[in-house]
Amino acid sequence: MAELPALNCSVCLESYEEEGDLCPKWLPCSHTVCLGCLRHLNQFRQITCPECRALHSVPTRGPEAFRTNRDILELRRIASQLNQVRGKQ
Repeated sequence: MAELPALNCSVCLESYEEEGDLCPKWLPCSHTVCLGCLRHLNQFRQITCPECRALHSVPTRGPEAFRTNRDILELRRIASQLNQVRGKQ
């Protein structure tokens, strides 16, 4: 699949995935970071956004409780389908 920067975590540069450490999580500032990176950024139940430096409180249930960015997952699915179609031409 052709890599689009928005489909990769801006911290670790890995491609987002539906589940696990590479699941894209939305911060309250609207930036997205993978769950694994959020776990590493979690300091004393606070996370500083690596994009804009906004400080966010970590939910009681941990970084996993931040909303999953389903828009990025859908874009990833569409990009994968487009690459499959292009490969068949």
